[in-house]
Amino acid sequence: MTGDTRTAGVCYLLACFLLTAAVQIGNGHLTLAMLLVAIALAASGIGVGGMRIATVEKLADRALPIGISLLLVSQVALLFRRTPVAAADVQMPLSFVALLIPAAIAAASLVPAMFCIGNCWRRAQQIAFPILLGLHLALGWWVVNAIPFTVMDVYLFHTDAAEALLRSENPYAITFPDLSAGTSAHYGPELQADGRLLFGFPYPPLSLLMAVPGQLLGNDVRYAHAVATTLAGALVFYGARNRLAAALAATMLLSPLTFEMIKQSWTEPFALLLLAVVLWCATRARWATPMALGLLLVIKQYMLPAAALSPLLIPRPWTIKRMWRWAWQAALAAAVVTLPLALADWGAFFHSTVEFHLRQPYRADSLSFPALFTRLTGIVPPTAIVTFVIFGLAQTLAVWRGAKTASGFSAAAGFCLLVFVSVGQQAFANYYYLIIGAFTSAIAFAQVERPIPGACQAANLTR
Repeated sequence: MTGDTRTAGVCYLLACFLLTAAVQIGNGHLTLAMLLVAIALAASGIGVGGMRIATVEKLADRALPIGISLLLVSQVALLFRRTPVAAADVQMPLSFVALLIPAAIAAASLVPAMFCIGNCWRRAQQIAFPILLGLHLALGWWVVNAIPFTVMDVYLFHTDAAEALLRSENPYAITFPDLSAGTSAHYGPELQADGRLLFGFPYPPLSLLMAVPGQLLGNDVRYAHAVATTLAGALVFYGARNRLAAALAATMLLSPLTFEMIKQSWTEPFALLLLAVVLWCATRARWATPMALGLLLVIKQYMLPAAALSPLLIPRPWTIKRMWRWAWQAALAAAVVTLPLALADWGAFFHSTVEFHLRQPYRADSLSFPALFTRLTGIVPPTAIVTFVIFGLAQTLAVWRGAKTASGFSAAAGFCLLVFVSVGQQAFANYYYLIIGAFTSAIAFAQVERPIPGACQAANLTR
């Protein structure tokens, strides 16, 4: 029988530990880091495959709260050791710590409820978690203001594209300043000329639409990223509403990677927020799940294949009428946020969102198995065919064996993305941030007592 087994929960938590560690050490110690990624890949595969390990099943009820507590402590310890702007030569550590200390206290008050059945600690969670959300939003504001400008191409893409859209210009028909003055090996030579990058906004329109409020209201797109991370944590807690959810959401909020995503203006906070919206809808507002799924699929190019995982969310029995309703509602939501900008200049849109990525050079500095192979042998492997073959196998396993629940969908999305990233030609911290968030959310939503109707249910992780 497949399902959200106790073994799966432990495996996903182990994957979160390992991937977090791999990202922290990956730049300097690629071989060791890839060993951690390999173990995380195997562990998450065991979880998605629905395997049950007898010893783990017996110990999981105690192991999960202990493991979540350790993950939370390690995340906070890393933040105290190094602020998000430590590498930027910005002297504001005391103000950051002044916000981090009460946030750590609020997070610590979420832990006892995982071990105690009494209502007093559950009530403490209800009080402490909103405080943590407010402090996290303040920490995000601090990061944005501590670094008024970051030398990161994605920040430039979001900022210039948002300003173009606010001027009623097509963000896919513009070009960007080349911060490397034509010396960067990260872009194809045909995409750099005369100090400009010859493509427009390289992501789907929804990513830009979610960033625009930050530019409009705060003159910095990263305010939108900060709000997105806070909302994602809130949806995990208030969607799952169980004794583990608050501490799990806190590990997402207080991860050093979260503040790095805000600092660099990466798009993954928006993807994580939409994943949380899908999970919240699947458990609290099922009628809206197809539309939320449609938005998730078009937030970034690599999310579109997650459509193949939609059977994990669709209630059984899978009738033609039900499948059609899900398909057209998801497609309609995706079309509404994508087509207006895409059809305004289809050639520019296709060049910026498809051709640009196909022309991206192989990155030997990636935290991936091909990059490790290149470092050890000096040979560049054929990543394209291998990536899609292995990715297809991962999706097949996830749909066949994965739990037919919101938690199962989140875990399958994390697992398939981990496969895609680790064997692809590019793999960096932002991708792993979303993967860790997907596994964390999977553990939280596996506790929900209202699973998707008609799905084959197995034992929950804990009660």
